[in-house]
Amino acid sequence: MATNKDKILRAASELIHRNGYEKTSVEMLLSESEVSKSNFYYHFDSKEALCLKVINLWIDDYEKRIFHDILSNSSLTPSERIKSLYDNHKAMLRNFEGIFGCPFGNLAVETSRSGDSFRSPLSSFFSEWQKPSTECIYTGIQCGEFRNDLAPKLIAGLILCHLEGALMMAKLHMSLEHLTLGAWTILKLINASDKTG
Repeated sequence: MATNKDKILRAASELIHRNGYEKTSVEMLLSESEVSKSNFYYHFDSKEALCLKVINLWIDDYEKRIFHDILSNSSLTPSERIKSLYDNHKAMLRNFEGIFGCPFGNLAVETSRSGDSFRSPLSSFFSEWQKPSTECIYTGIQCGEFRNDLAPKLIAGLILCHLEGALMMAKLHMSLEHLTLGAWTILKLINASDKTG
């Protein structure tokens, strides 16, 4: 059985992703979690403290699903890992009633001028994101799957920026087209057999 703390965290994760931080009020959280205000403040000092905990939970989940199970999965070829990366994000978006974009990207844009409380962990997360993806690209270069004239970290950064942009476009247009074509486009650009010039 879920504890009251778990109920609050689940409600906050869904509401902040769907509505944003500012538009998610404590009253909305209480209604969604069916927890009293006194119980809410027993577990969390503030909405900001709750959101920081939610960010940490998002990161823990993402690290397992994406960093470990996909980008660092040696049973998959590097190309298969990149394709699975995009497929996983498409599946994640399909799990929601609507398309709400990337929770990390949404929050980063919304709170970028609000000080370091949210910016710092989000910045660290995106920096960490590039490590397993850079290693994946490096492995692809070493085995001759990916072109060797571009730095792995540069390609990893390109994939991150493209993926975040595709998630934003999915939210804007309510369409998965950019994610559907994303892996094919990226792999076309970095595949050693497609190298030109």
